[in-house]
Amino acid sequence: MEDQEQTLAELTKEARVRARLSMRGLARRSGLSAAQISRIEAGEVERPVAETLVKLAKALDRDAQLLLVFAGHIRGARARQLLRQAIEALPEASRAEYADALARLEAEDERERRLREGLA
Repeated sequence: MEDQEQTLAELTKEARVRARLSMRGLARRSGLSAAQISRIEAGEVERPVAETLVKLAKALDRDAQLLLVFAGHIRGARARQLLRQAIEALPEASRAEYADALARLEAEDERERRLREGLA
C-alpha cells in the first residue's frame, strides 16, 4: 500500500505543477485546504477519501478514476483497465510510471486469486 500512496502523492504533485498551480491555487480551485493538499502530496494521508480525490481531479482537469485507482478505491479488473487506457494515451516517455502501477495491481490480483483458490 505504501508504494501506491507515494505514487498518488507524486501523481498529484506532478499534475499540480504541470497545471502551474501553487498549493494555495489548487486549494482555491478545488475547495480543499492547502494543508490537505500538502498532506496528500507528502504521502501523509493513508488513503484520501473519494470525494477529496474527485475534487482534486476536477480542479486539475484530470480523470478522477485514475486518482481513485492510485489511492486504492478502485481495484481489480476495472483498475487494470483504467491504467491500460491511461498508458495507451501517454507519450512513450511517461509510460513507465503507470506501467509499474499496473504491474503492482496485477501482482496483487494474482496473490488474491491464489489465496481464494487455497481457501476453496
